[in-house]
Amino acid sequence: DTLTKQTFHISTMKENTYVSVTILLACLILALGGKEVKCIRRDKNTSGAPLNQKVNTTIVVDRGDVYDCIDVNLQPAFSHPLLKHHKIQMEPSSFPQSIPTKSPSIHASPPTQLSLIECPTGTIPILRNNRRVHKLVRAIGKVISKNEQQEVAGFEYLDVLYGTRAKINIYEPKVKNTSKDLSASWIQIKGIQRVGLADGIGAGSWVYPSYSGDNLARFHVAWVDGLKNTIFPDHDCGAFVQVSSIVGLGGRLKPVSIYGGPQYIIDVAIFKDPLTKNWWVSYGEQNIHIGYWPKEIFHFMKDQCNYAL
Repeated sequence: DTLTKQTFHISTMKENTYVSVTILLACLILALGGKEVKCIRRDKNTSGAPLNQKVNTTIVVDRGDVYDCIDVNLQPAFSHPLLKHHKIQMEPSSFPQSIPTKSPSIHASPPTQLSLIECPTGTIPILRNNRRVHKLVRAIGKVISKNEQQEVAGFEYLDVLYGTRAKINIYEPKVKNTSKDLSASWIQIKGIQRVGLADGIGAGSWVYPSYSGDNLARFHVAWVDGLKNTIFPDHDCGAFVQVSSIVGLGGRLKPVSIYGGPQYIIDVAIFKDPLTKNWWVSYGEQNIHIGYWPKEIFHFMKDQCNYAL
């Protein structure tokens, strides 16, 4: 097991205000063993350009990652049965006000860099993962079962919440390529109805070889369907509506922190738009609005959530 000493700054939002706290963690790693599940989506060919979607431009970035620039109105999310009549929101109606906190160690750390894609205006980048040739598109699987183990370290916040924000150290621990395990440093919020029944969303860094095909830290977002208790990352099983033409989900994060050496961070926020009730993800101190999960897909957090990690 990999243990890393990390400084983790997290903020939770009530309406338009952050409640902030800084914690020193011994470990911020989520190890998850998952079962394979099939995922219904228009694109069955994960080794090539998305089917039924006109590719405007194809861009090759770091380590051979290939991104296709797709019309923002033709992205996978709009194949979801609940989003057939959804009207896309190109930016949040407002951004929550933050309360600055003093955390010299975390603020002194430089940001790690996410692959930025220069897709034309009106299009979004979608990763074409050549490392998953001939594999079925997968969700991560059941979040947890009685025969699987999950280890989590972090600051839990239980209350009526409307979002969270964190600065997270990025590490690249070694995860076995032969397993379905993953290591994640991220933030997540949930709308918990009862034990085993909860909607959830999250964003941050994953090292997940059986999904990405390598052992690199990559930026992902994910949605947990509360009724199926299943996680769907990025654009798989389309539910996440992306609006940014420059942020590539699934892109590599670099450089990464070294134990006892240089430290690098990402700044991520998840918050509910008070007008549309969509749940947004923003990245970096510049608050780049990546996209959102529409209110239509949620069962238990249409108005608020009650758990943040």
